[in-house]
Amino acid sequence: MLDEILKSTEEIDWSGRWVCDAGVERLAKALQSKGAPNLKKLNLASNGMGKEGAKALAEALKSGSVPELSVLDLSSNEGGGTLEKMIAEALPLVPKLSKLVLSDNQMWGGGKHLGDALQKSAAPNLLELFLSKEGVDFDGCLYIAAALKSGNLPKLTTLDLKSNNLDDNCVVKLIQALQFAKVLQSGSLPNLVEIDLSRNYMNKPITEAFQSGKVPNLTKLYLDHIDCRLGTEFAEGIAAAAIQGGGILNLSELDLVGTRFYFEGAKTLAAAMLSGNLNKLTKLDIANNRIPAEGIIEIAEAMQASTVPNLSVLQIWGAGYESFGDEGAKALMCAIQSGSLPNLLEMDFEGNEIGSEGREALREALQSGKIPNLTKINLFGNRIDRKGIEKLATLPQYLPRLSKFILIDHYDSII
Repeated sequence: MLDEILKSTEEIDWSGRWVCDAGVERLAKALQSKGAPNLKKLNLASNGMGKEGAKALAEALKSGSVPELSVLDLSSNEGGGTLEKMIAEALPLVPKLSKLVLSDNQMWGGGKHLGDALQKSAAPNLLELFLSKEGVDFDGCLYIAAALKSGNLPKLTTLDLKSNNLDDNCVVKLIQALQFAKVLQSGSLPNLVEIDLSRNYMNKPITEAFQSGKVPNLTKLYLDHIDCRLGTEFAEGIAAAAIQGGGILNLSELDLVGTRFYFEGAKTLAAAMLSGNLNKLTKLDIANNRIPAEGIIEIAEAMQASTVPNLSVLQIWGAGYESFGDEGAKALMCAIQSGSLPNLLEMDFEGNEIGSEGREALREALQSGKIPNLTKINLFGNRIDRKGIEKLATLPQYLPRLSKFILIDHYDSII
């Protein structure tokens, strides 16, 4: 039966089936003996595949049995370094591969084999590369960086290197940051539109790279929890990249969650907005940054100047006593009342100590009709009493598209 299916199928999705080595070996044997000439997508994520399964799959790929394969997802398996080595060796035999997902494979000490293969032009048509939670070590970092800088990945649009922390040696981590900064500054990835470097140690070198203007097509930038100790400096670097007209002129999504840039960072982010170079922004996530009311007021006033007219998602989670409170809420509502955020769809202000004054400002703004397409409001964890909840509960009648309104229970909408 499997042999017959392989003759015509274009997609195999076995994700989450936990077939382990035995199941992968059976599939690999069928691929190698019968071939799958039309197969374009192969998803074996979360299957408990170990070293033997990885070897069998690699042999099938190297046989040339899947000439049309463009998407290969092997994330969340247990093949470790063997999986990386085997897939790296097989890459030249899958010339049409455009998306490779190897995230969360416990490849401690990984990156070397894959980086070496990519540097030798093993995957010239690769568009998307996902290596988050890979355990890429220092040497692996150098190989991956060299591959990215080689010019042999000219079509790459998406790069995910999230959560590849090395050890506690900050000097080593800084060298890693410098390597990827050099990649961005080299101009070898001109088509890059999305990059995720979250939860790594990358600060000033990376922000300077964005100022170089060598990633002109970048639209999505995810940098959450980037070394919290240098958050203000980091936010200032991103702001400078925008103000100077660097490589983030086309940015549509910016994630700076948990970088703790406080008031100074908020102030420079507001300045970046006022430069006019973030006018394509549709999503801004600056949650968990300990921004006081003064910082939010700066950002709100920048928004009020119609600097981000396309913004559809705004997320600013607070941190208890380090939150923007009523004054920050009132400033944000003034921006909404001004009509400068007409495309806002989601508003998430969880845990910001918003009380009665902020609640009333919010109620008036949402009744104004200035954001008619709003679909989500999250006000969980604020100082809104029962009377306030009753008043806010009338808002859905003014917002016809509202589908999620979180007030009391973080996991339960009142709609």
